[in-house]
Amino acid sequence: MHYYLKQCYQQHTFTPKTLTLKYFEANPEKFLGDLYTKAILLDPSVKTRESKEDFIKEIMSKRQPDHYVISKAMSVEIAETFTKIPKDTAACAIRRFISYAASSTDHSSVFIKVL
Repeated sequence: MHYYLKQCYQQHTFTPKTLTLKYFEANPEKFLGDLYTKAILLDPSVKTRESKEDFIKEIMSKRQPDHYVISKAMSVEIAETFTKIPKDTAACAIRRFISYAASSTDHSSVFIKVL
């Protein structure tokens, strides 16, 4: 998704997965606490649904929390970018996301529908 966002908004930067993982492994509770805070800034209702402690406990209980954390951290970075860019730039990125999801780009995966 960062690839498609960058096509529409050249100033977009993101934290590489390896660096995200390094930050998480160095101090999981701090990293997840920061992620929780960012999530609340994007959607204040998160706080009413789940406490920070429950949020951290739930993620740490995942079979492979590191994979889960990378995915969530990348999602938060993308959402944060959407809060800062003009609507036409956001629309461009969303169109590219949809094209990717519909497998209609050069980078989309081929899939077979099994009935």
